[in-house]
Parts: sequence; C-alpha cells; structure tokens
Amino acid sequence: RASAYGTVPLAALDTSRRQQPENGEQMDLKLRLDEADLSILPFLSKEISWAQGPTQGELALGGTLDRPRINGHVSVKNGIVKLAMLNDPILNVGVDIQFQNDKINVNTFEGQLGSGSYQVTGSARLQGFSLADYDLTASLNNPFITSKYFRGPVNGNLSLKSDRGRPVLAGRLRLENDTIDIPLVPDLQSSDLNLGLDLEVSAGNKVRLYNPYLYDIQVGGRVNFAGTTQRPDASGRFFAKRGTVSYLRTQFTIKEAVAEFSQFGSFEPVLRLSAETKLQRTKVTLGINGPVSEMNFTLESDPAMSQQELLSLLTLRSRYFSD
Repeated sequence: RASAYGTVPLAALDTSRRQQPENGEQMDLKLRLDEADLSILPFLSKEISWAQGPTQGELALGGTLDRPRINGHVSVKNGIVKLAMLNDPILNVGVDIQFQNDKINVNTFEGQLGSGSYQVTGSARLQGFSLADYDLTASLNNPFITSKYFRGPVNGNLSLKSDRGRPVLAGRLRLENDTIDIPLVPDLQSSDLNLGLDLEVSAGNKVRLYNPYLYDIQVGGRVNFAGTTQRPDASGRFFAKRGTVSYLRTQFTIKEAVAEFSQFGSFEPVLRLSAETKLQRTKVTLGINGPVSEMNFTLESDPAMSQQELLSLLTLRSRYFSD
C-alpha cells in the first residue's frame, strides 16, 4: 500500500501554460512508500512476472505537470524480481534513488543472477515526466542469464547517455562459457526507438551456438555496432572454430564458417559456410552463402551427381543405397 495526501491544483495540470506558476498553482503532494511492496510491479509492466520486497521512502511532489519538482528518496533492500524473459529471478535487489527537484541520482541499483551480479549508477534530469541529460553506467560481473535463447554469464560494462537529445548505448560485452540458440525467424517486435550505438561484442572461450535440429558450433570473433538502431553500421565477424550443421536431416562437419557484419543499415550478417559429410562412398559438400534472410544452399559431390540425385541421397539415402 502506498499513500498520498496534499493538493493538486487544476492549473498545475495545464501543460499549455509556459509562464512561471504562482505558488497557489503548484502541486503540494506527499507520497509515502513505507507500506508499499515490489509486488505492485507486475501490474505496472507485463515484462515482470512477479516481485516481492518492501520499499521505503517518501516523495514530495511540487511544481506543475510540465515542470515537476520531486524531492525525497526511494529504497529497496533484499528484493526479488522475476522478469518474464528470464527463467530465474533476480535476487538481492537493492535500490537507492535520491530525488532533488528536477534531478534524479541513482546511487544503488543492483541485483544478483546466479553466481554473478550487476550494478547500475548514474543520474538523470526530469523534463516534464520524461528523462533528459541521463548518464547511467552498468557493470556486469558475470550475471548468469537463463532464457529461451541464451544460457550463461555476461561480463562487461555499458553506459546509456543522452547526446543531443538522443540516447546512446555504448560499452563492451564479452561472452564466455555461453550457449546461444539463434532463431531462424526472430520473434523480436519492431520498435520506433532510435538508439545511438557504440557497442562491441566479443566471443571468447567456450561460446557455443546450439540448436538440436540445426547446428552445434563453437565460435569466436568480435563485432562492433555503431550508427543507430534504425540505421546500424556494424563491422567485424564471428567465425566457427569447429562444429556441425544439419541439412535435410543429414549432419555435416564444418570446414569453414564465417558470419560477416558488413551491411550498412542492417544487423543481418552475411554467411559463408562450407561443410562436408560422407555417405557410403560419396563425399557431399554443403555450401551456404548470403545474408541470413536470403541464404543460398548448394550441394556438390565426389563422385559427381546431379542436384536431384543429391537431394534424393540426403532425403532418402537408406532407400537410395538399398536400390
């Protein structure tokens, strides 16, 4: 339960007024959170499955809706939050946020995932009831993420800053001891968010791309994402150290595979893959080339066979050899 008391003049809700409001036209509202709880969060966002943990703090709201002034603090100790996209809850959630007129200071925003943790600090300024002049940094100390497409720790640092009115996400992320399943048809929803980028993602030891029906690949490499989310400028590549791919229920051993990020205005990599398998006395080579959404598959064999014979060999090979 949260409680509020005070006055909110109708003039304080009029965002069309630009002159300095009189004292009698400003809000004078107190909001108490000492009997509130994080369990309210699922009602505020569908991205949160459940949460628990007492909150503390009191906020004084003044000014107008167009130019609010907030003073006070909000804190949480030992909270638990379960995000819908993660299999495991975030433990030991700690929050300490101070409000000083139009400025917000994030002194503590931390939590634990598995054996790792994260911490966010920084500040922002209120512009109406939106944020401006934000400068936030996140330190990722190997929080262990378990989700539909990703399992493992993430290490690195991120920052989110405003640059001429545009948010810019920058930092370095290093993946090690992770298992990733990249869907052929991403289920991400389109967004109008135009976020600036200066982000590097590198794959170190034991980064595995795995789908039980399609591939099992150990990868390395590094990719830089610049530009914006609407017009990305990506460069770099990920490459296969070793692994297998499946095509028409046949497993091929990878000889070479590279995902090159070189298409301006797109996050989509261009694939170049060569893999082989041997069926009885026939060696079959699989080639995959092109952007992910327009991959071109080719088959060759030794001894040479037509494309139709190769397809029959792969799809009906037991019957093919029995004949």
